[in-house]
Amino acid sequence: MAQLDAHSWVSLTVFAVTVALCIRPVQVWRVRLDLASAPALAVLLLLCTTSASPQDVLRGVAGGGDGIVPYAILVLVFSLALLCIAIDETGLFRWVAWLVAKNGGSSGRKLFFNFYVLSAVLTFLTSNDVVVLTVTPILIYFTRSAKIDPAPYLMSSFWVCNIASMGLYIGNPTNVIVAQANNINVLEYTKLMGIPTLVACILAFLIALALFWKSIPQFIDPPSLSPSDYAVEDVVGAWFGSVCLGASLVLLMTMPLVVSNLSVWILTLPFAAIVLLRTILVDVIPRASSPSTNEPEILTMPPPSHFIPSSTAEGAAGDSSEFLVMDQPASETQTTADRLSPSRAFKALKTRFPKTTTLLARLPMNLVPFTFGMFILVETLTSRGWTSLLATALAKVSYSRASAIFAIGGIATLACNALNNLPMTILFTRALGHPNFVAGIQAYTSDTAQRQKEAQFALVVGANLGANVLYLGSLAGIMWIDLVLRRYKVQGINQWKFFRWCMVVTPVILAGACAVLLAEMGSGAFV
Repeated sequence: MAQLDAHSWVSLTVFAVTVALCIRPVQVWRVRLDLASAPALAVLLLLCTTSASPQDVLRGVAGGGDGIVPYAILVLVFSLALLCIAIDETGLFRWVAWLVAKNGGSSGRKLFFNFYVLSAVLTFLTSNDVVVLTVTPILIYFTRSAKIDPAPYLMSSFWVCNIASMGLYIGNPTNVIVAQANNINVLEYTKLMGIPTLVACILAFLIALALFWKSIPQFIDPPSLSPSDYAVEDVVGAWFGSVCLGASLVLLMTMPLVVSNLSVWILTLPFAAIVLLRTILVDVIPRASSPSTNEPEILTMPPPSHFIPSSTAEGAAGDSSEFLVMDQPASETQTTADRLSPSRAFKALKTRFPKTTTLLARLPMNLVPFTFGMFILVETLTSRGWTSLLATALAKVSYSRASAIFAIGGIATLACNALNNLPMTILFTRALGHPNFVAGIQAYTSDTAQRQKEAQFALVVGANLGANVLYLGSLAGIMWIDLVLRRYKVQGINQWKFFRWCMVVTPVILAGACAVLLAEMGSGAFV
């Protein structure tokens, strides 16, 4: 039994409050406490109260020798995110969505199927976050223009994003955390999670189709889909980015089989750097070769979502394109401080490097303090005895292969909605690798390594599918609800309906995915 003291309770309380603030941000005086600031302030508070030590901070950044290396996870996630965002900036994903919509024609049910498959495939190749930010605005625009109920299309796309993200190592940061902690390579991961993902995708589609059957029109009047609105803006960039992303994925699949204990971020960072360098050159070279002019440069800023054609942005988002005039001569009344203000400096940078600043601005930079902060907080919980207690509890429900998979999969799914899936995965991964968990399952099995593996992959299932209960279960869910309810104010969807629909789908797909995983673990071909 772990020894708890006052510092243990302080660390647990601070952790719980931090998670709550990440889910429900508040503003105290002029300081906004959210997922970017709350974890960092929590770490400072624990350090000031000596509830956390400098060693906890070091392990939360550089890792503690157990396979989880926080900075490596962030480099991997950001490298792949930059590659995907760079491809999206060329208009390639928008063009693919146009082809899908065009193929559906006037059949509402064919379009439902097409958009479902598009969301699944893009998620499998990129990540659920990327698809939420790219496909969701397109669906909102399309359903509004066609004057049809958006709920079937938006909900099914969201569900399959959080299911297909299980299939590949890079589909969700939670997958990376579990895989790195257990030294699982990309091929081994995909071999085990591929079939559960496929089964869950099929089950979700069938349930969604039955659930929304009456809301999906048999025939629709499709909106005008002009090829010029959806054309790829940078064909060379689209090819270049796709080749770099494809090459990084191939290396992720193959190199860990050749080189043992290889840090996979090494395979993705060079490609991200090459794409970033090309983007900078695209900004610089035309400017260097274009003749100078005294005319002020006009920079067109994208509408709230640049995935929606500019001609329809006002109708879809309530806001039209915004134009900013840059580099105008300073007025006589303008002070030196005004000319050197950060906002003006950013505008000047935006003018000189429009594509580069747009690309970098879309990176989820708030994940940096959030991830490092949560890793440090979990390290503090571990050093203060809480992780050992969780490990002991999880060992008690892992008395058989079936109980380990179904119980931990279910507990993780529920815990996502109390903690958010990223901190939950960090905490549970630590617990499943804790000596208390190993000691606890020794009473039930002699092959403790296999039982740990079963529990860890069940954790992957729960960490992904948990986002399909409450939108608070994942960062993708928080971004999705912000787009749907706040930015675009979609009618027919609210938080209660979201939860009610999710509770029809999630228990079935969770049971299906866990059942397939159980069958795989019982088969020598998948162990």
